[in-house]
Amino acid sequence: MGGAGARRGGHGRALPQHPPQSGGPRASGRGRRLRRGSRGLGRWGVPCRRAHRARSLLPPANRVEQGPDGSHRRVAVLRPTVRTGRLRADGAPSTGRRKRQATGAECLLRRRRDGGIRSIGDQVARRDGDRHRIPGSAGGAGRVITEEFEPTTDTVEEEASVEACTKCTACNTVCPVARSTDIFRGPKALGPDMERFRSPQEAAVTPGLDLCSGCKLCEVTCPSQVSIQEYIRRAQNRGAREKGRNLRDWVLGRTRLLGKLGSMTAPLANFGNSNPLFRVLMERFVGIHRRRPLPKYQFLTFERWFKRHRRPVKPRRKVAYFYGCWVNYNDRRLGERTVAVLERNGIEVVVPRQQCCGIPAVVNSNMDLAKRYGMENVRHLTPVVEEMDIVASSTSCGLMLKHDYDHLLEIAGAQRVGARVYDIMEYLWMLHEAGELNTDFEDVPLRLLYHAPCHLKSHGIGYPAMRLLRLIPGVKLEEVDEGCCGISGTFGVKVEKYDLSMKIGSRLFEAVKAAGSDQVLADCETCRMQVEHGAGATSGHPIEILARAYGHG
Repeated sequence: MGGAGARRGGHGRALPQHPPQSGGPRASGRGRRLRRGSRGLGRWGVPCRRAHRARSLLPPANRVEQGPDGSHRRVAVLRPTVRTGRLRADGAPSTGRRKRQATGAECLLRRRRDGGIRSIGDQVARRDGDRHRIPGSAGGAGRVITEEFEPTTDTVEEEASVEACTKCTACNTVCPVARSTDIFRGPKALGPDMERFRSPQEAAVTPGLDLCSGCKLCEVTCPSQVSIQEYIRRAQNRGAREKGRNLRDWVLGRTRLLGKLGSMTAPLANFGNSNPLFRVLMERFVGIHRRRPLPKYQFLTFERWFKRHRRPVKPRRKVAYFYGCWVNYNDRRLGERTVAVLERNGIEVVVPRQQCCGIPAVVNSNMDLAKRYGMENVRHLTPVVEEMDIVASSTSCGLMLKHDYDHLLEIAGAQRVGARVYDIMEYLWMLHEAGELNTDFEDVPLRLLYHAPCHLKSHGIGYPAMRLLRLIPGVKLEEVDEGCCGISGTFGVKVEKYDLSMKIGSRLFEAVKAAGSDQVLADCETCRMQVEHGAGATSGHPIEILARAYGHG
């Protein structure tokens, strides 16, 4: 319980007593030494605001204030200024000036004038020699690391999200990559933990950072709503911008360009993608695994088909369809059935001008390209949302429009567009709840399995496809809840990640094989490809079953 002289922190908890240690840094004005792990210092002996939480009652990182007009707004609150003076590695006395306490990231990763520590990689490499000071370039005394800092609004909000991490490791528990390999340190370590040590101006060199598949299950599970994926993606983007991108990632981030070339040369492209010799060469020179099935291209795109499509007479309402690259270049029939289902419910489908949603660019560490795509889409879709809602048949495309354009890419006007974007099955279920869904279904005698994609879970809408399919007579539907399928878009296509992606999806494959269903349904196109490849099953989109129930087989 601690003796009478034990120091007490917040809520009366006894703070650990650390014995003096020679060679450690001295906190000025305190008359005592602090070591790494104490309440006064952050990791590597660097002061940080988080270290002072046990000493004083700090205001929350965010609070809601009510204005004079009765409206509410969220306000990010800075931590109070504390008297820290200067921290010197040589133990020199302090000036005692009152300054804002810098965060661990600011302290560790500020650019040194003498060309010293530039990244966390350098710091980790030096830590075994002396855990308690940041050395000078020639082995001399370390520099003063408490500096003036003027935070911006973005800085405060991002730091509030980082500090919200409670180290519960719930994200590590659900991470499919962390469960399948010991190389990946987990989203907690690579996200909020390492974000404290990253510099916005310098490339990230965190080992294992590229193993994040982008499934977003960590954010779905996080009880504190920490933006884990945003930190990882931005760090990946800075690293790729500094080091350059290889040919494979450059190509995979441009699916619309690939689609245009593939559809124009569909017979030749499909032959090459299935030719064993060509696949060996592709693996050797591009880095696409030879055993990974690639999507087939179609000469007639969805865009050209829709231009010839006859519109319904006297529709009840209109809706815009964001079809995405997959429907346009690889699976036109999915788009046709989506249009058929909507028109069967008295809804006219409008196809606005659109670009790739940008998620292939994001997961291939090219957020700059993704932002250009996103800005173009927002520009085209902004006038559309004044008149109608937008539906997407791809969960990943819909998630980009709903959430990532605003939160990750920070595109002006994206929130206005995202507020009117719906997953196609979500939209149809809303019609059913409003009593407007046509439930005159034909009998469909099928035994179906449903796999919920990871990105669908990020929508936070539940499983509307399962609720809709259970309205169809004859359908026997079961959920196969065995986690991530492993492919994660282009993640499982890459030669160094193919085996890992198959290991991640192994439990799902075994469950599908054991079930013996007629078809496996998934809202995500790459999930369907992975299930077909790993389990040898027939796959499809839930909208296809609805179209069949309406007589559009």
